[in-house]
Parts: sequence; C-alpha cells; structure tokens
Amino acid sequence: MRAHFMENVSKALAVLKERNIHLENIGAGDIVDGNANLILGLIWTIMLHFQVRIEVCLKLFSIVIEHSSNRKMTITLKTEF
Repeated sequence: MRAHFMENVSKALAVLKERNIHLENIGAGDIVDGNANLILGLIWTIMLHFQVRIEVCLKLFSIVIEHSSNRKMTITLKTEF
C-alpha cells in the first residue's frame, strides 16, 4: 500500500513543480510518513503561491479597467473563480 501512496504523492508533487510552486526539503516520503511540519509548510506554500497569482491578476484587471475608462470603454469582470 505504501508504494501506491508514494506514487500518488510523487505525481501530485510533480504537478506542483510544473506549476512553478517552489518545493524545498519535502518529498513524497515526508507526506506519506505524516511529517506535520513539512506538510504544513507545503500547504502554506501552495496557499501563498495562488494568493499571489490572484493578486497579480486583480492588479492587471484594475490596470485594464483604468485604461479602458480613459478610453470610454466598458469592461465587465467575472469575479467568481
């Protein structure tokens, strides 16, 4: 069973790395073994990564809206993700 857990967690960590989420000092074994400190660090890393992305997107939207209001254009943003 451990081999299956290790494989699944390894795949999940690979996806995070592909999405440029910085993983430091954590591997599949740490998660499968239940290392609470490393797992908590991973969760915070994921949360911060996506929070920053959302903030960057919102900043870009505000720039576009500001620019469009100067040009008398109307833009409607969908705020639900």
